[in-house]
Amino acid sequence: MKKIGFLSLVFVVALSIMVTGSAFAEETINNKEKVKGLEVIQSSESIFHRNGVDVTVTRKELKGGKKELEKLIEEAKKEGQFIVSTDEMQNSSSITPMALGSSVKYGGNNCENNSFIGACAYGNATLSVNWAGFAGFQSSGTVIQQIVGKDGYNITEAAGQPRVKAVAYGLVGSSSIVYNTYNYKATDWGSLTTFNFNESEPGVIVSVGISLGADFKYKLNGNWNNTTVWCNLTQQ
Repeated sequence: MKKIGFLSLVFVVALSIMVTGSAFAEETINNKEKVKGLEVIQSSESIFHRNGVDVTVTRKELKGGKKELEKLIEEAKKEGQFIVSTDEMQNSSSITPMALGSSVKYGGNNCENNSFIGACAYGNATLSVNWAGFAGFQSSGTVIQQIVGKDGYNITEAAGQPRVKAVAYGLVGSSSIVYNTYNYKATDWGSLTTFNFNESEPGVIVSVGISLGADFKYKLNGNWNNTTVWCNLTQQ
């Protein structure tokens, strides 16, 4: 009887492990990270301070090919990214073409003007994709932010922080996409500040998306509020 009881116990434990393992596997599959509907194969993030700039780099490899990459870029352009590309992707109507060895000037502005504050960001810069994308990209320029509180409201500690965001897109073979995001932020907050940036990143890429703007914060009746304003960028 003891032997049968032991075998029964082993069976129950084994069954429990199988059920638990299956449930865990299913949960892992269902909870896989996605970017714009594309499965993330692998990702990493690094945060550091470089030349007076706070930098956050997020590297992701997505499951997909050229067709998925083109769709990803089209969505990014609709969201306000200024996109340039190497020769490989210039057939897409969503992308500003870039000749080998050339650079593109871009700029714009935008404001959030609500009942309590006026918060604006202005930017202009130059972008180049180095050596047809085989040596990454480089961008330099200026972002200016300004925030003011409206009369009649208890607005205190209003400040802004200029920022730049770059997204590098690339292809690895025919089945995976490079999707690297670079966030550059000025270290200073203030009611009116200027951020002169000159950033470059290595990597094999086919397109780069750029956003210029600022993060804003202010207290309304003692309570913190936050918002981000991105410039509407066009080629200059």
